[in-house]
Amino acid sequence: MGNKGANLASAADMDFTGTGGNFRNVTGTTGVDGMTDSIASGTQIVLRANDASGFRILHGATPSAGYDPFVLEGNHDQYLAQGDTIHLVKDATNWTQTAPIKRSNNDVENYASADTIVI
Repeated sequence: MGNKGANLASAADMDFTGTGGNFRNVTGTTGVDGMTDSIASGTQIVLRANDASGFRILHGATPSAGYDPFVLEGNHDQYLAQGDTIHLVKDATNWTQTAPIKRSNNDVENYASADTIVI
């Protein structure tokens, strides 16, 4: 998967470039509509909520130019509490969730899809 990079601040449009590593802590509580679209297709990442209040990733939102939307399990927004992790992969036009959210309390949400990729 790679090394841990610098923390990312949650923002409506989250910039994933220039911070190194494919594992990142996300600080802040702002809902995220999209993430950098200039990342190579096939790139796999893991985001972990670092703030005590967590943050929300919005499914199918319309981010600003230069950012791609998220395709999330169940076609629903996903809330990450502190310590929760989400696995995503970049394709040509989206960031797609590839595994259930790993909850900080060690629970894994049920998630079934013919397109599931476990990282």
